[in-house]
Amino acid sequence: MGTHRRLLRRIPPRSLHIVCHLDFVPELRDVNARYVELRSVVQGMESHIVHLTTRVQEEEHRADIAEGRLIALEEQFVSEAEEEEEEEEIPAHDVDSDADSTIEDA
Repeated sequence: MGTHRRLLRRIPPRSLHIVCHLDFVPELRDVNARYVELRSVVQGMESHIVHLTTRVQEEEHRADIAEGRLIALEEQFVSEAEEEEEEEEIPAHDVDSDADSTIEDA
């Protein structure tokens, strides 16, 4: 800072504001560098969010397909169970259905 004070003594007063602004140049560079770095991080995060959102949508689609298949299997199982119940309710007619016939008639 001693160098700056010596410089300020040599510079006319109306030019002092220019020198003062030059003191901020390194700080502005740091701010700009941090901004660029943060912008890069934000862009990376946005890209990652888009990627994750796409994956979630794909998984939801797969879940919908699996749910549809599960419902179809449940319906098929219920239908087959109902058919089996109906078959069990109807007696088997392997013999002659004539009630008057007996083994002795043969």
